[in-house]
Amino acid sequence: MGDDLKAWRSRRRSNAANILQVADQVAFGDMEPDPSDLDGHRANLRVASQALGEGSWTDDETARAYLGGLLAGSRSRDGNDDANLPWVKLINSLSTDAILLHYIVYRCIAEDFPADKLDLAEEYHAEHNFRSHRVEIPTATWQQLVDDQNSDRLEASISELRRTSLLHDTFGVTEQGDDLWVTPTNAGARLFTRSHGSKSSVIAGFDITANPVLADLLEERRDGLTVDPVRFKLRAGAEPFRK
Repeated sequence: MGDDLKAWRSRRRSNAANILQVADQVAFGDMEPDPSDLDGHRANLRVASQALGEGSWTDDETARAYLGGLLAGSRSRDGNDDANLPWVKLINSLSTDAILLHYIVYRCIAEDFPADKLDLAEEYHAEHNFRSHRVEIPTATWQQLVDDQNSDRLEASISELRRTSLLHDTFGVTEQGDDLWVTPTNAGARLFTRSHGSKSSVIAGFDITANPVLADLLEERRDGLTVDPVRFKLRAGAEPFRK
């Protein structure tokens, strides 16, 4: 057990260091921050405790990227902004499959809305609570993304996100019968934006490169796809924006 404990300590230190690196990238970009240029903001200690303490037990890159983004988003001048604390605890409680699926679903939506429609989309989202949106997830695409032919993993992840209100209870099978569709929620959108260091809940026109580690991780997975990507669409009869 002694050797195991030493290995665990080493892995936890490495994972915590990775989370801090992500936080720095989200907060300061690719440039190494000059101490003289820092804005005086600091991360919240409660958020940092959960992100670096409990979060250091995860070896999953996507989970660590979420935690790093949430840690960066907790920065404030007095360090008292602990609004991301429940989100960090939620990420620490989710399976790695569920975290990946959450990112795939909400990034699909973020990519669909152009920035010049931001104000109208914000009004639309606030009134309709995402109920008219649908994201279709081809089973074959998910199987390639996780490199596993077991489709039960997708259904289990959907159930997990529904249970935690990151997806709406409404979901089903597409007309073709091969793919599943899910309905997003405002809570799910808020976790997505906050994992990028933002304090906004508006996903329309959102800059997905705000957390470059998350963006790059999905691109690496997408590169090997030989099947259709995840699709965003509106339900029949729904209008995306007010005229």
